Amino acid sequence: MLKSFKKYLSNTTSSHRVKSNAKCFKGTIPNSVLKKQIDIDMQLSGGCHPQSLGAKKLRCLPKLYRMRVSNGFRLLIGFDGQEWVSSGIYPRQYFTTLVNKRRR
Repeated sequence: MLKSFKKYLSNTTSSHRVKSNAKCFKGTIPNSVLKKQIDIDMQLSGGCHPQSLGAKKLRCLPKLYRMRVSNGFRLLIGFDGQEWVSSGIYPRQYFTTLVNKRRR
């Protein structure tokens, strides 16, 4: 499921695996959101399950979770091999559109 979902993601990666979708989001991601994403990524790499961090399972995509990082941003978390990794930070409006496209 994650591989079929990757075609909708065009993320760029930094040293902390912080990812953002540059095609849909023209602005910058606030530093507070990036700090939360790095903290969540560290906890995920430590072995925490996404639901223990407050993430919710996506019904249409069973191996993916969404997590509210702030009022305007959502974090997509997926299972990659043997560990949970964050797959990107998305603006709330685009995240909803992205999931709705996948449901069709």
